[in-house]
Amino acid sequence: MITTIIFDIGRVLITYDWTKFLEKDFHDAESVAVLRDAFFGHGLWNELDRGVIPEEELIRQLAVYAPGREDQIREFIHTFAAQFEQMPYSKQWIRDLKKRGFAVYFLSNYSHQAINANREVLDFIPLMDGGVFSCDVGLIKPEPEIYQLLCSKYGLKMEECVFIDDKQANTDAAKALGMQAITFRGYEEAIRELEGMDLRRTMRD
Repeated sequence: MITTIIFDIGRVLITYDWTKFLEKDFHDAESVAVLRDAFFGHGLWNELDRGVIPEEELIRQLAVYAPGREDQIREFIHTFAAQFEQMPYSKQWIRDLKKRGFAVYFLSNYSHQAINANREVLDFIPLMDGGVFSCDVGLIKPEPEIYQLLCSKYGLKMEECVFIDDKQANTDAAKALGMQAITFRGYEEAIRELEGMDLRRTMRD
């Protein structure tokens, strides 16, 4: 029986579209293409989410893939998180789940820089029972250890949890550990999938 809902944050509870962020900051197609490859084509951004690489070292390594663009790289690192927006349904969804008796947690790949820039956007977190940011524990999804750490920290039973994430690899990892999982494609669809599960409380009164 499901007693606990665990949310990813990006693209589930807040907007998170790197290409749009790059296009907003850098208006020429060449810059967008080069910087997108540098940031997301070589695994370096994962190390920022893991919280293990200093910012200046990250910039130096990214510049290997985007020569002469150190200033653009630094600018994006300092401004990207300010473009996040909270989904209109986020707080009410959490409140509804809590009202029905579910425990609600988060598990998110998130950098220290993004947390510091996003405190207002993340103001739904106090409504939750707890959670884990990747940068605080040196682990990232879909590594099994980060799911296990969350459950160990809060005494959660894998088989009683539903994990909601927009990435198939992350939901597959949750399922492999014994959780139920929903690959998020939209709020209404996620609600329908939850309603089809063995929930401790009904989703609608």
